[in-house]
Amino acid sequence: MDTASFFLMCYFRLQSNEYGKRVKHVESDITFHIGKQEEELTLRVNNAAFYGDLHQLTGLIRAGANPKNTDYDGRSPLVRILRLGYMVLI
Repeated sequence: MDTASFFLMCYFRLQSNEYGKRVKHVESDITFHIGKQEEELTLRVNNAAFYGDLHQLTGLIRAGANPKNTDYDGRSPLVRILRLGYMVLI
């Protein structure tokens, strides 16, 4: 293998390594933002359940919020509704 071919091969390997690093960084950012969005939706669902806002609660669930996600105390919106006595919502 001549020197020029060797340098070209090394250059392309470095380029592919840099590309791989960038892809991993972007994947990490996407995962982080999806997690933050899910946390925000969980907070909004639990807040709607706490205040007994059926319209807001059903809208969030229809928009894709998971009603099984729990809050910082480990309670789901259903548990919160039951504890607060909003039996009409169930």
